[in-house]
Amino acid sequence: MVKRRTKKLRKTKKRGGEIVMNIQYPSFSLRNNSSLATTIQATEEEPTVILPSIPLTTLIMHDPNSSQPSWLHWLVTNIPNGHITKGSVIVPYNGPSPPKGTGTHNYKFELYKQTTQINISSLERNHFSPESFINENGLTFLKRKSFKVNT
Repeated sequence: MVKRRTKKLRKTKKRGGEIVMNIQYPSFSLRNNSSLATTIQATEEEPTVILPSIPLTTLIMHDPNSSQPSWLHWLVTNIPNGHITKGSVIVPYNGPSPPKGTGTHNYKFELYKQTTQINISSLERNHFSPESFINENGLTFLKRKSFKVNT
């Protein structure tokens, strides 16, 4: 279930040619290019995401350190002009939950530009291949933000 935010978010535009994407959890924000360490509890709630005003984008959140090819935590496609709540939620947000004893997991938010609408209704979280999804849908990489959670 996607939480509809009532507060209006400021549109974020390119700054000096760089794509700006902000990920805001209640206790921290991913605003720069550094990867910070946090906890499972701090990432339970779906974050507020501020995206650039680009006609059509896809947001992928995944864990490339899972025992599967990658674990899909969130997938929103067909995001019009940076309005994530108007996009198509293919896989609802599911916060990090790395199995105990598996060490540090890196969680990645990746933003991609779309050239056409993506028409899929669902995907499985496990066995997700970001590379296959990107190639099958002709996506172009725009921006990545990440954080780490230790088990």
